[in-house]
Amino acid sequence: MSITVVVDEGSAQSKITYEENNQLITKIIPTRLCDRSLFNLSSYSSSSYLTEEGLEFTVNPDVDDPIITNIESFQTGAANRAIVHESLRQCGFGDQEVDVITTLPVGSFFSKGSQPINQLLIEKKKNNLMAGIENRAGEKLAKIKSIKVYPEAIPALFELSRHDNGELKSGFTNSMKVMIIDIGGTTTDVSVITPNGDFDHSQSIPFGVFNIAEELKTNMLQHFNERHIPPHIVDKVLREKIMLGQDVSNMIHLSSQKTLDRISTEIEKSAVNPSMLDKVLIVGGGASLIGQALANHLNVSALIPEQPDVCISRGIFKIEKLKSL
Repeated sequence: MSITVVVDEGSAQSKITYEENNQLITKIIPTRLCDRSLFNLSSYSSSSYLTEEGLEFTVNPDVDDPIITNIESFQTGAANRAIVHESLRQCGFGDQEVDVITTLPVGSFFSKGSQPINQLLIEKKKNNLMAGIENRAGEKLAKIKSIKVYPEAIPALFELSRHDNGELKSGFTNSMKVMIIDIGGTTTDVSVITPNGDFDHSQSIPFGVFNIAEELKTNMLQHFNERHIPPHIVDKVLREKIMLGQDVSNMIHLSSQKTLDRISTEIEKSAVNPSMLDKVLIVGGGASLIGQALANHLNVSALIPEQPDVCISRGIFKIEKLKSL
């Protein structure tokens, strides 16, 4: 019997959710990768892959020359396939049958044409993940039996507004209009939806944590008189706010301003006024970093969960579990 696994694979990290011993488990795995196979003295790296197209990838958070993942083609390319399989491998699903549920950005999932859902892109993503791939170190890979695709951002509302049995939590009603702001690595997805699933608005804004990281890197190079700072060091500084023993919180704050202005401007340019909605939820990997600052920019009171980066993955799993009851 196959196991259901949600893999919300973003441009910075994968959030993997599954059930183990009747407990909901969510793990976070970095998704930086390079387009070559890394190796050690005895063999290839256990996170190196060869695809059926003859392409090589290694998923490693410390590579200094990562592949660009902030483009739409990444969602249906071989690099994405390598990240999904590495996420499954690291969670212990090697040689096991799995039903994978993955995601697409809101702006890609929904079509502007005559059909509201971009079925062609969804099928392309499914076909890509079912294509051939092998681990260069001989590690066993998961056997993907089926694939479903969900839009990002939307399932976060289910996670935050409903109990595990599907009942609404106190403070939420089916008639509420809620804005969900999902701050990712390369995009910020904005959706307005009711807890019973009716859409009113969706947009993808091409700015996220990666923009802040680039600005911070530039500022740190100048401040510390360094010629190079690897991407994984910048990521660590964003999390810990320390560089070479110095508190760089103010530098991070200053480095965030352009991205905050861009995101808030795009939201304000839309036909939806956040202050006129019932609730504003801010989730995603960037919510802990700039969520409150964005709420201040928009002049709204926002709900930012304790673990904002896993809301989508856990929300999808809960929806699927309730569907099976």
